[in-house]
Amino acid sequence: MSTTFRSSDFDPILVASQIAFVQTAGYVSGSLIILLVELLMGSPIRLNHLLAFTEVRLDTVFGWCILGANILNSSILAFVLLIVVQRSKLCLDFACTQHFIHLIVTSTYSGRIPNTLVWWLQTGLTLAIMALGGEYLCMRKELEPVRHIFGYNSATTDLPCSQINLTSQRKRDEPNHSFEMERLNVPDP
Repeated sequence: MSTTFRSSDFDPILVASQIAFVQTAGYVSGSLIILLVELLMGSPIRLNHLLAFTEVRLDTVFGWCILGANILNSSILAFVLLIVVQRSKLCLDFACTQHFIHLIVTSTYSGRIPNTLVWWLQTGLTLAIMALGGEYLCMRKELEPVRHIFGYNSATTDLPCSQINLTSQRKRDEPNHSFEMERLNVPDP
């Protein structure tokens, strides 16, 4: 077995555990958000609000709140994709898988395939938010510079990091509010 972080081999146990974690995180965060909505609205606490497609409606205030809770949940799941998946090109796959499993669970719980336009529009919107948000967050993480502490810093020069001096040494207690890159003094060979 390879010792690298991401081997090119397909690892079904890793993928299955990531899918299970994303699904579990979605239902846990969704349950907590909908519980908060139920408590604030004075509505009875029911599992229907999480799993029944008939609860997502635009003709009641509570239906709008459930819709908003699902949108907020998809935003949270974008951060879950950042933590669990960590690869931007896999975010769409995991978001589609999460929503497909939710479709199966919702259909099983309701006894039929969802047939309301509002539920399908909400599902498409939350899928887009989760996938695009996860991809955006993962791309930002992937594009962060690699920091080297020991050895060579191949991004700047072939010299060891110990021979590169920063022109502006910061004090530990002094906060820096500048976002400019520091200039490097590299000794001439």
